[in-house]
Amino acid sequence: MIRKIVIIILLMSLGCVATWANDLDTIYNLKIDYQAPISYKVAQLKVEGVKHLDKEVIKQLFRVSEGDELQIPSDDISTGMKRLYKQGLFSDIKLVADKVVGNAIYLTLKVKERPRLTAIEFTGVKKNEEKKLIEKTALSKGGYLTANMKNRIEQIVKKFFKEKGFYNVAVKFSQKPDSKDGVALQIDVDKNKVVRIGKITINGNENLPKHKLIRAMKKTKERSWRYFFRSKKYNEKEFKKDRIALIEKYNEFGFRDQYQC
Repeated sequence: MIRKIVIIILLMSLGCVATWANDLDTIYNLKIDYQAPISYKVAQLKVEGVKHLDKEVIKQLFRVSEGDELQIPSDDISTGMKRLYKQGLFSDIKLVADKVVGNAIYLTLKVKERPRLTAIEFTGVKKNEEKKLIEKTALSKGGYLTANMKNRIEQIVKKFFKEKGFYNVAVKFSQKPDSKDGVALQIDVDKNKVVRIGKITINGNENLPKHKLIRAMKKTKERSWRYFFRSKKYNEKEFKKDRIALIEKYNEFGFRDQYQC
């Protein structure tokens, strides 16, 4: 008969894309009739607001060039705007019609670059932890700070401390403009309390004394005078290994049809 073993662990201290500022097909200073598109020839395309990037590269990404026939409205404009935003380098992009002469249109792409990182600091962590986190997040001065970057950093920080027994980590970001045309990034980490194992309950065990099974789990220990000097931190990876060790202990005594859930 197959017997199901359920392991219940009581854990202590466990409360266990960029926003686009305008419509992508909007051309400022130009009245657009969506029911009657008009074909224009692009007489000029300028780029304004650039501080660090190459204007020609921005034009290439937009894929609307001087001399092109451009129907307005059309997917060419919205697709080009999406392509620019997708780079994660801009917080705002506007396409402005400077003037229209006959069927010739003069356009300007007005962009706002995201700030570059000029300083990076972690708070709430030890110096050696800060060094490792900077390596894991691959943060470096001169890079752009985007919403996706923040999400990625938060996940890396939480995973880093989860492996150390901190399951309630909170991460906050703050940035301040500095004199170098960039931002200083501060990442505040609140590790909260280490999650510890209060009690281990093994349901479905009718064959072996509980203490034999507990001893089989080398890294997963409950609070007890017997294991006073052993770590009682909850570690998910070690617990998975110990669950296998528990079944192997059953196998040693000839019980081969056990499984866990």
